[in-house]
Amino acid sequence: MDFVLNDESKVNSHGFILVNAGGNFDRFRQNPAMLHNHNSDELIGAWDNLRAEGSMLKAESKFDTDDDFAKKIEGKVTRGFLKGASPGIIILDVELRPMPDGNAIPFVTKWELLEASVVSVPSNAGALKLYNQKGEILENAEQIRLNIDSILNNKQSVVLASTVRKDWDYKRWMKDDPKGLQRMKTERPVAFEQLQAAYKVKFNGKSKFVNTAAVKRTIDNKADIDSRKDWDYKRWMKNDPKGLQRMKTESSVDFERLRVAYKATFVSIEF
Repeated sequence: MDFVLNDESKVNSHGFILVNAGGNFDRFRQNPAMLHNHNSDELIGAWDNLRAEGSMLKAESKFDTDDDFAKKIEGKVTRGFLKGASPGIIILDVELRPMPDGNAIPFVTKWELLEASVVSVPSNAGALKLYNQKGEILENAEQIRLNIDSILNNKQSVVLASTVRKDWDYKRWMKDDPKGLQRMKTERPVAFEQLQAAYKVKFNGKSKFVNTAAVKRTIDNKADIDSRKDWDYKRWMKNDPKGLQRMKTESSVDFERLRVAYKATFVSIEF
């Protein structure tokens, strides 16, 4: 029997949307455990044929028919008394995205699936389980909210730090805040590239190691983005599609903001 593990068109009971494309299923596919109500002591089978269909992440249940408790749960499913399933996940990355009503909500854009459970209440109505990096279940809504806020605050601190530390060069970042520099590389690749290129030029003169043409393209592309703040995704597609493609590579945050705003004008989210 097929179960829906997640529907990314709906805001779940914890107040965020779980993006199917952001899921890491490698570890799950090696051991596709099917639990009962996220209880690790109640392994009732395995999952098969995990796939995305439209907005839904689905999987096929395979009950352990040699286990009496599993057979009992299978009977309830077959007779229609149990219909829900729920993923157990670790959240790895979150973005705030605008909704059609103007409010911004968290979108979990990177996550790992650890297990999925047959539950009495479907995942988007309250049964979704979150784990921390140690594999421990986050027991209540406050812990889950703190987990999401921690990721968001960490990302915002990268922007804030690079703004406040405008006089810092690559060497000083490496010395005083190497972790912040690494986050900048991931979250603000253009700013990181500019710092790194300036450092190489400073210490290598004309430096055969610096791709100055690539650096110039990166800087010019950022200037285009800044000068076209009133352009939406559609206008970029019409007037400068190559520039939009460069933005996707060199300034992913700006690209994602445009894409989401454009998509929001066509997609209505069910609450």
